[in-house]
Amino acid sequence: MPFVDLPLAKLKRYRGRNPKPTDFERYCRRGIIETPHRMYCFRRGVCWRLISWLWR
Repeated sequence: MPFVDLPLAKLKRYRGRNPKPTDFERYCRRGIIETPHRMYCFRRGVCWRLISWLWR
């Protein structure tokens, strides 16, 4: 059983210690751009760029 030390009204408004940035989509895209793109090969020679595949 979790221990909650906030009243329900405050708990519903609580954003956490690290709230989501207001520009979250831009933040994620920038992180993907900065990530080195690597080729991933699976059985039978099927290869593709994983980052590009995830972003479709």
